[in-house]
Amino acid sequence: MVTVFKNAKVFDGFRFLAGVRDIVVDGGAIVAVTEGGQGSHDAGDTYIDCAGKTVIPGVIDCHVHLMSTGASNSSSFHDPFSLQFYNSVDNMEKTLKGGVTTVRDAGGTDLGAKVAVETGIVRGPRMSIAVNIMSQTGGHGDFHLVSGADSPFLAPHPGRPLGRGRWSRRSAAQDP
Repeated sequence: MVTVFKNAKVFDGFRFLAGVRDIVVDGGAIVAVTEGGQGSHDAGDTYIDCAGKTVIPGVIDCHVHLMSTGASNSSSFHDPFSLQFYNSVDNMEKTLKGGVTTVRDAGGTDLGAKVAVETGIVRGPRMSIAVNIMSQTGGHGDFHLVSGADSPFLAPHPGRPLGRGRWSRRSAAQDP
C-alpha cells in the first residue's frame, strides 16, 4: 500500500529542503522524496495533504520509563500490580504520537512490552530496554525509603527480577 504525503515542508535532520515536497511511503518505508506534485499519481494510492505542515525524521529519546506514570505518583502503593502494563500502552502510544520513534527505556519496562510493539500487538516506539534501574544507595533508583520500608515503585516480577545485596549489584554492573 502506497501513501503519499503531499505538499509538506521537509526537515531531513540537517536542514529544511527547499519548497514543498511529496513523500512516498510504500510498505512502511520511505521510497521517495520528490518536489511537490511529483510523487505518485496512482489512483489507488492514499494521499494526505500536508500543506502548512512540516515533516521531520523520527526523534530518539534516550531516557524514558514507559511503565511509570511518574516517580512522584503514589499509585504504585495502592493500584493493582498489573495496571502498570495497561498504563504503559497509553504511554507508548503518546510517545509515538509525539514524534518519538525510538526510545531507550532506562528501567522498568520488561521484554514483554518490547515484543508487544515489535509484533504489532500495541503501537509504540522501537525500544532498547534496561529492565532494571541501577542506582547508587540513596539515588533515584533506590526504592528503600528512609522509614525502612521498600517502595513498590517498579516492583520486581518475573520479567523484572530484583537483585539484592552488594554481589548482585556488582554482577549487574559487570555484565556486558
